[in-house]
Amino acid sequence: MTDTMRYTVESGDLENIVSRLLDIVRRLGVSVSKLAVEVDGGKANLEIAVAPTSQSIANTLRERIGQIEGAKPA
Repeated sequence: MTDTMRYTVESGDLENIVSRLLDIVRRLGVSVSKLAVEVDGGKANLEIAVAPTSQSIANTLRERIGQIEGAKPA
């Protein structure tokens, strides 16, 4: 079962946020099974599904994504 995380991004710097997100995923060694972005004006909805991983890594991933300015859990 994959762990799906959804975020709302209210920033003009969507590319930087996605880049930071993917860098975090890479550093944690997590596999992504889906990455989707829907843009509506100045707001974007971001969905990322990661392959099964330990609860501690999933929690760390959520925590680090939460530290990205402009990204809020949906």
